[in-house]
Amino acid sequence: AWPLLEELHFNKSHMRRHVTSNTFVSLLQRCPCLISVGIAVNWSAIDKRGISPDVPYQGFAHKALSHTFFGNSKISRPTRIAAFISAIAPNMESVEAWDNDLYDDNQDFDKYSLRW
Repeated sequence: AWPLLEELHFNKSHMRRHVTSNTFVSLLQRCPCLISVGIAVNWSAIDKRGISPDVPYQGFAHKALSHTFFGNSKISRPTRIAAFISAIAPNMESVEAWDNDLYDDNQDFDKYSLRW
């Protein structure tokens, strides 16, 4: 069942726990048919060191994923996160985070929504 999932979205309005970027990639590796995913990710490891934008994550690229919602995921360096997402999901069409309807009352909304 898991390998055949095409959509997986956790509760958008209550994303209190964030998975690591490694866990996010692991999910994609185990679900090759995912087209859309909604999950909060702790991007701090990528923010700190980044990756080369032309090198896929350890040789992995998820070809099916085209839509993501990262909830209230915080980022410091948008270019590094964009390079990482582009490397692991080269067919990405939309990336959403910090939805105004869900998080506008969050004290970090203005700071992080602009970075996405």
